[in-house]
Amino acid sequence: MRQDMAYYDKHRVGDLMTRMADDVNVSASAATNNLAKGYRYANSAFGGSIILLLLSPRLTAISLAIVPLLGVSGMSYGLYARKLSKALKERASEVASRAEERLSNFAAVRLAAMELHEAAEYARLLDDTSPMARKAASAEGALMGGLAFAGFSSLMGVLCYGGTLVARKQLSVGALTSLSAPPPHHAAP
Repeated sequence: MRQDMAYYDKHRVGDLMTRMADDVNVSASAATNNLAKGYRYANSAFGGSIILLLLSPRLTAISLAIVPLLGVSGMSYGLYARKLSKALKERASEVASRAEERLSNFAAVRLAAMELHEAAEYARLLDDTSPMARKAASAEGALMGGLAFAGFSSLMGVLCYGGTLVARKQLSVGALTSLSAPPPHHAAP
């Protein structure tokens, strides 16, 4: 509402409505799902760290040393993936806005005998958007796969180091097993 009239001349109503709908969905998700997940993960991390510290301070230190490296790497690549996703949404909004404009004024399109031209133009816009969609999907897949790989690799590192502590009789096999056991799965409400 604070924008000048030139802004509204440049941006179509359909484009603005799509962006506003996305903002509402993101806000609702952040206020409910993301906040609940954040509390759950924070409680799990805090409680798990205390239990790990009681079982083996050395393994806890190794585990906690890995977290910042994984966190910074994941966040950096996550920002890149989010940037691609945002660009894709903006592009999709532009394509939808153009289609809405042409369909809203279909009588003028038909009067000018431009149906085939508009159909070809829409197909071209979709074709131009496809590489962007593939790039955004690849980035999201790489992020998820990379995080899973990093998580399993860090678990493997802890188990290998824990194995050396067991061999030196500084840690029992039971304690090592309890460190590497997956956390109990809680069903979503």
